[in-house]
Amino acid sequence: MPKIGLLLRTYNLSFVKIARALSKELASPIISDVYINDEYDIIIALDSTSKYTIPLAKAKVKGIVTAAFIHDIRSISHTPIVVMDSGVNPTIQRLRRLTSLNLIKPFIDKVLTPSQASANNIQKYVGGLNACVVPLGIDHDVYKPINTSKREILGIKFQDDEYLILTVATKKHIIRHAVAIFSRARERLRKARLIVRAHVTSPLKALRAWCAYRHYLRN
Repeated sequence: MPKIGLLLRTYNLSFVKIARALSKELASPIISDVYINDEYDIIIALDSTSKYTIPLAKAKVKGIVTAAFIHDIRSISHTPIVVMDSGVNPTIQRLRRLTSLNLIKPFIDKVLTPSQASANNIQKYVGGLNACVVPLGIDHDVYKPINTSKREILGIKFQDDEYLILTVATKKHIIRHAVAIFSRARERLRKARLIVRAHVTSPLKALRAWCAYRHYLRN
């Protein structure tokens, strides 16, 4: 079996969880850089931002096969409403993403992405990158089917003929996008309900998330 190294250069919890799951499944170490004495056959980068460029370039010099995850390219392919994140101007964010992809592209042998939609967008907007779809799994120790006999989720009771739309978000642009989708769904499904599940660490953040939800619902 080839020796695989999982390249992780961020402390973002989502990426850390993915890296840990892959490490367990592949019995492969998580690394933060590529060194001269490394003897890996394959290096898989957990993201495709510019901070991965130098390690992947060093891997290519050593003749190591490289792959990188591109989880999505919303900043390139989507509307400014969806792109908006952390107060960054959508045009600047799009330019930054295009720059990072073009920097890293020469050092990637294979692109990995979690959905066919992402693969199609990568092919459309980033020439020269053919993506391989690798669906992300679900940890059934954490996410379990609800007991439908109770007709209740997150403490909210619902009827047999109701449709629930769940979004997990705290950022304004994600809530706004969820409300837009909900508005369209209500045109066809009159008994649809939107549930916004936000992980917050303080009452102030909870209040901000709630105010953002109410604001976009009214508008």
